[in-house]
Amino acid sequence: MKFLALKLALRLSWRKARPLTQLTTALALLSTALGVTVMLVATSATHGFEDEIQRRLTSLAGDIEVQAIGSDTASWVLPAADPDVARLMQAYPVIELAVPVLMREAILRGPLGLEGVQLKGVGPRWNAPFFARHLTAGTLPDFTGPQASRDLLLASRLAARLNLAAGDSARLYFWERGRVRVRPVRVAGLFDTGLYDFDGQLALCDRRLIERIQGSDTGYAQAIELHLRPGTDSRTLAQTLDRLLPYDKQARSASERFPELYSWLELQHQNVFFILALMTLVAVLNMSTALIITITERTAFVGLLRVLGATSGLVLRIFAWRAALLVGLGVLLGNGLAYVLIYLQQETGLVQLDPESYFVREAPVRWVWGSFGRINAVVMAVATVSLLLPALIVRSIRPVVALRHE
Repeated sequence: MKFLALKLALRLSWRKARPLTQLTTALALLSTALGVTVMLVATSATHGFEDEIQRRLTSLAGDIEVQAIGSDTASWVLPAADPDVARLMQAYPVIELAVPVLMREAILRGPLGLEGVQLKGVGPRWNAPFFARHLTAGTLPDFTGPQASRDLLLASRLAARLNLAAGDSARLYFWERGRVRVRPVRVAGLFDTGLYDFDGQLALCDRRLIERIQGSDTGYAQAIELHLRPGTDSRTLAQTLDRLLPYDKQARSASERFPELYSWLELQHQNVFFILALMTLVAVLNMSTALIITITERTAFVGLLRVLGATSGLVLRIFAWRAALLVGLGVLLGNGLAYVLIYLQQETGLVQLDPESYFVREAPVRWVWGSFGRINAVVMAVATVSLLLPALIVRSIRPVVALRHE
């Protein structure tokens, strides 16, 4: 008879079991559900955190940077309208934006004194939507006018140290050709990305302002930042572009330019792997305990089946199905609870983090269905196979002794 083991496993009613068995089974289900919930939430939070940090970093510095080999902050040897970059953008539509940038150190003077600042000069096309999302005060500067704009977009931390607010005037000091040059500027807006190690001293300005300080309107840049379509593998594409560029130019992904940050993000995955292994072990141990108690309670049932001609294999399959059903129910409950928690965090940002340590104020989450499916499959497979070991107890039960049990 097909599926006889499954049908008999379904007839092992939990409600008719002894109180101890009910309690043990309930605790095993609860531990499995909570374990799966922790695994799914941890995976979602890790992927969400990694994606958010990478998105902020690449929005600040580009997914890929094209630079002339041997160039530095004093030599602008890359054309702002570089023909090689234009050709690559046509060949690879995933490159959504190319931003030629100039970098220049300066000193910014405010009401509370002086601070070193890293000026980043951009042109009419820059990653304005990203900075608009992280704007804390004021407005975005307009770099599209016929004349060089004197507006700055300033990191909020830097502005706070100088007691500068949106709309305030300030002065920039440059050391150029053996003498100090001064430029009056206006703080158009303030931004805060949370990546203080990368933008704590940053000020965005019109690249023509830096060119005039340099003393020539050259139309050259130190680097061209390439911003890619979301989901693009920047490492692989950077390697491809690097091979296609002439010998005097190179393309580097963000992971090559900021290896420390990416190594730190990789460590988060190791922590999640430890959580996955630990929660799976806890679920297996609890389910094993519940199954052993169930088998002990059903000793007479096992003896009756053996007397009626059931093989040890059939009895073993009955309890294996019983174990699989319990694990499946626990996994199902864990998934439901995890999805509710992830959705609530995504919609409300209930869990807050310290931006000083984690760079973000709200714990980011992400729906990673592929990882969710793999976790569920591994838990089901490992738990079910592991529960076959305690189920082997039925092989040692003698029918005569079992029928006397009760």
